[in-house]
Formats: sequence, structure tokens, C-alpha cells
Amino acid sequence: MNKTVRILGLAVLVLMIAIPAFAQPITLDGDSSDWVGLPNARALNNQDGYFPNDVGAIVNDTVDIKDTRISVNDDKFYAFIRTWAEIWPNKAKQKVQDGVYTQRSRGYYHILVDLDNDRTTGWDPSYFEAHYTTLGYYISQGAYSADQTIGAELMFETGIKCIYSHEDTVSTEEYMKGAWPYSITNWAGDYSTYDGQLDTGSESDIFEYIFQNYKDLTYNDGWVLVMDSLKAENPGEGVDTTRLYFGGHAFGTDFIEWGTSIKPLRDYYFKKDTVNYFKPGNVLAFCGHNETPKDDWGVDTAPRGEYTIPDEGAITSRITLDGDNSDWADLPGVDSPNNQDGYFPDVVGAIVNDTVDIKQTKMYVDENKLFAYIQTWAEIWPNKAKQKIQDGVYTQRSRGYYHILVDLDNDRTTGWEPSWFEAHYTTLGYYIAAGVIPEDQIIGAELMFETGIKCIYSHEDTMSTEEYMKGAWPYSITNWAGDYSTYDGELDTGSESDIFEYVFQHYKDLTYNDGWVLVLDTLKAESPGAGVDTNAVYFGGHAFGKDFIEWGTSVKPLRDYFMEKDGVDYFVDGNSMAYCGHNETPKDDWGVDTGARGETVVGDVPSAIGNADKNSNIVEKFELGNNYPNPFNPTTTISYKVPKSSDVSIVIYNSLGQKVRNLVKGTVQPGAHLVQWNGRNDAGSMMPSGIYFYVLEANNSRITKKMVLMK
Repeated sequence: MNKTVRILGLAVLVLMIAIPAFAQPITLDGDSSDWVGLPNARALNNQDGYFPNDVGAIVNDTVDIKDTRISVNDDKFYAFIRTWAEIWPNKAKQKVQDGVYTQRSRGYYHILVDLDNDRTTGWDPSYFEAHYTTLGYYISQGAYSADQTIGAELMFETGIKCIYSHEDTVSTEEYMKGAWPYSITNWAGDYSTYDGQLDTGSESDIFEYIFQNYKDLTYNDGWVLVMDSLKAENPGEGVDTTRLYFGGHAFGTDFIEWGTSIKPLRDYYFKKDTVNYFKPGNVLAFCGHNETPKDDWGVDTAPRGEYTIPDEGAITSRITLDGDNSDWADLPGVDSPNNQDGYFPDVVGAIVNDTVDIKQTKMYVDENKLFAYIQTWAEIWPNKAKQKIQDGVYTQRSRGYYHILVDLDNDRTTGWEPSWFEAHYTTLGYYIAAGVIPEDQIIGAELMFETGIKCIYSHEDTMSTEEYMKGAWPYSITNWAGDYSTYDGELDTGSESDIFEYVFQHYKDLTYNDGWVLVLDTLKAESPGAGVDTNAVYFGGHAFGKDFIEWGTSVKPLRDYFMEKDGVDYFVDGNSMAYCGHNETPKDDWGVDTGARGETVVGDVPSAIGNADKNSNIVEKFELGNNYPNPFNPTTTISYKVPKSSDVSIVIYNSLGQKVRNLVKGTVQPGAHLVQWNGRNDAGSMMPSGIYFYVLEANNSRITKKMVLMK
């Protein structure tokens, strides 16, 4: 509402809380609790009648800024503006349309950022379009001190424009189609050369994301995929236009929060200024700047805040789905043997092809996301799993289903024991029966989390790479989760229950994204009343590397489903879960490979990114297992366990004590591992039959065991 009382004078001081910045996850969900404790630049409540007309001040409380904040973490930049009253819908414009009174909401919310924290460079937002802003006028009147301005190089905006509608003649749902956005944009511009006092110089686009008629974003639990092409006025100026970047926003009762991937900002300014302004320890000054049709396109510019980019070590959201597995390097994993052709009976239906044969499996879980990782023994994609003659031409398709099986209660006596699948041994079960893998490497899986990729048939040699990728890249991608609590693989009885399915159709190469893919399709749940909120928008995605696939999902539908079913929240920090990999593809006639058991702890962050190594309780000491087979000819598998990241060596010696082969030498991450010896020495020559010793050395541990090579 408009206010008529003047309360400001020269003695009024701005309140700015200058708390040291720290990294904490921000979720764009319309809940401001995750902003508590971050540096907060508070602004005065603008009073009607205080400002001269040429200031063009916002005084309406729905758009008048109360406080402003920013946060930088997890390679994202977040902004927050709170107003003095309910922020949305702001019903900023009214008109009579076809004889009916209608109104629309519209607003542009900005964070101005002083990247070098130098108010003498960049735009001084005391002035805008050749007149004072509210900030400038307050400074001129002594209500704010002169040091409350900044020198802005960057403007980051979210803009919302709605269609006209009449609230009283339509349902709430229909009204929301009008009062909610007709269009949403997230935009960033370079304001280094703009002079607000003279209104000279100009901004340069860095990017613009456009969302059209998008669902109420307060239902999401994180990010909205930027569906439109990245817009950059100078695409050669450092911004990679081949990538998909992420942005989003959400409204709370009296605030708006929005964000973007940092990468386009970092790349643009590094190209322009050869400076990385977004590194840990850099101090950013900032202020809020709102502009809406309220108060005849009034503007409100808030005073200065300051934020120190925290050390990257404090970041807890630590996996990015980008086809780069360096962020998995310090997480414990479990190795699986390299399956050999001819080793398994036909009934096992084993995968032996190295493009789909599991080499290593990892899983990382925090309270918001679950990430899975499977590495294979050779290049994973395209796997060219099926071939056929089509219209007289040889064609092929890639197809595969990659799974993480999760023992939520870490109790192998409950849930599906994946030694068996469809009434026969899996590779895991056969290895256990043969003594290669110990019996304690099984789990009792309640959850299967899958990413499935199916491509159309194509002929690589008769089309361009781009055309081939349209075929060899997915025809469809699904992320699916099912409840396997009652499935019995030995008897092939019981059944899975759907928890959710996300479907992506003809989607762009996902290795170009830098985080998450919005699940566009409706959430599919076989029992929608079983705890899963089908109104929510959930997030998932995947990316391929050369020899691995990584994928993930929001935890919320999993938590809600199992809370409803079991009355237990398995996804609380500190809960221990077991897991294993499970691949199924048309390779090797729909062969299956099931990996050995791994273990993770929800919220566990390895010491390499700032916390103590809490994974050491998964493996308590160095262990060296019995090789299998023994005797062997010519290949045998050796298992070993490492309790913490250590320099490890495993060396083969002959019966005379002479070194034959270095099998392992270097840093090994915590967890269970497997290594194979093919009977050859370091020079590649085959060794004769006889007794050999294999020795593990790590820290102060030395373990020796004997094996027999028999030809």
C-alpha cells in the first residue's frame, strides 16, 4: 500500500549484517530457511511522498526491497530479494479489456554485483537513466553513507511477465495460468561501462534463458533446465554456446530466489578481463535493484552488501553429471572381476563384453540427491548392442540398462539377494559359488535405481556425425526406480513396484549439461497414493564418460515412498547403505552382470573436500583375500580391501623370492578391490608352472599369500 508518513531524516542508518560467508546448499523451493545466516544487506522501507518525482521511486511494499543476499557454492550463483509485503502476484498493471477489468503481474528483479569490490569501477547505481535511484537519493540526504554504493560490472536478473486476467471470474487454477508467468527470463549483462548519471555506455548480454508458460516453479526442488538456446550477444567472448546451462527461480510469501550456473559468467569475464572473479576467497559487493510497473515503472535500489566466496572444501553437494569422473575420485567404490568368455555356464547368461562388463561401482547419497556410477572395462557408449539388415543396409543400435541396487537398511537377510536373477545365478552368484568373491559381498536390495537408454537403428558410415548421433544417441532415456523388497531372484517370484519413471525423448547429448536435467514428463508411480507427491517436479539426469556412466535423482520421491511403506527415513545423514551394480543389455544375448558389494553413508563427505574421512569404518583394516581359481591357468583374481586412501603395492614373487610382476603400485581409494594376474611377468613373458607368492604392502601392513600356476 502507499504510505503517507515521512519518517526519514539525516540520522537514519542502514543496517547491514556482515557475517562471514560460508558454503551451504541453496534450494530454489520457496523456503528461505537455507538463506539464514548468510550476509544480509538491509534496506529502508520507502515512504510515499519522500522522493522527488524524477527519482521514480518504488514505494509499494510488494516490490520495495527489504533485504538482499547472494550465495556462491556448488558452481552456482544464487540471488535473494525480500520485499516488505507479499511479493507475488504483484498485480502491477490493470486495464479494461472487452469491458472487463483485468490485471497482470510483472516484475524484474536484479542483483548488481561488484566483481572486483571496487566502487570506482563499473556502474555506480546511485544513478540510473540520468536520475537518482532511491539509493542515490538516500545518500544525498544522508540516510545512507556514501560507502553504501558499489561499482557494478554484472547485472543478474529474473524477469516475469504474465498475461492479463480477471481473478474474480475464473477458478484459482485458471487464474494461476494468467497470474503465473506468461514468460520467465533469467538474464545477465555486463554493466562495466554503463554510466547511470549520464545514461551513457551500454550493457552487453552475457546470456538469456527463456521459460515459456512454465509450471509453478515453487513446486520444484532445485533447478529448472534452461530449455532455450543460450543467448550471447558476443558468442565468441568466452561463453560456450554448445553447452546447456542451468537456472531457475522460486517465490516465497515475501521473497524471490533465483540462480544460474556460474560457468558462463566465469568464462565471459575471464575472456574479457583475464580474471576469475568466482574463486574461493574473492569478495563480491552486491545490491538489489527492482523495476516493475508498480508506481509507474518505479525503481528501488538497495544499499551495499558484501559476500566472501567460501572455500570449495566446504561444499557438500559434490557430484556433477558432466561426463568427468574426477569428482568421484576420492569416493570409495567396489571393483568387479573382468568377466572372461567361456568361464560361465550358459545358464548364467553372463555379460563378458567389456563395453558393458562392470569394472567399478560407486554411489553417493546426501539428503537431497542420490548419485550412481558404473565404470566398464572398455569404452561404454555407443555400445552398438544390436545389429540388423534394414532395407538391405547393415544397421546397428545402442541400448543398455544400468542399475544400482540399494540395500537401504544394510541387512542382507531382507530384500532381493542379487546372487540370483530370473531363477538362475548372476555373475555375482556364480563367483560366490566358485569362491572368487566371498559370501559377504551380497546385499539385500530394497531399491533398484536405473537409467535406460534405447536408440533407433542407424548406419554410421552413410551419414554425417551429427546425423549418426541423432540415431546413436538416445531415441529415449528413462530414469526409473522400483521397490524390490519382495522379489526372490532364485525362485523368480514376487515383483517390483514402480516408485517413479522419468522419460526424456530425443534429448540432446547430456554430457553437455553441467548438472541436472529437468524431468519434463509427469512423474509415473504405480501406486500414487503410496507417499510419492505427483504434483512435485523431480530432477534426474545422466552423463557418459569414455568408460563410465553417472546418473542421479532427487531423493524426495524415494524418501516419501519408503516412509509411507516402512515408516522409516533411510536417507538421513549417517545412515549406512550397501549397494552393487547391475547391468543388462542386448550385448551377449541380453547378458547380465552384477557387481560386488559396496557401502556408503548418507551425507558422508571424504576428507579431500573438507571433512574427516568417515568412510574408514566401512573397511576397518587392510585385507588380502585368497586368489581364485587356485591352482589357475593362466589367469587368477586377487581381492583386497583398503580402509583409507593409501599408497598400496601388490607384487608377485617366484619361489626363489625374485620379483615377477607389479600388479598394484600407487594410491588406492578406500573400499574393496579386485586385481587379476594373467601369469605374465613385467616384461610380458609367460611364467612357468610353479608356486608363486603375492604380497600386499601398505602403511605398516605386509600380508603374503601363496598360489599355484599349473599348466
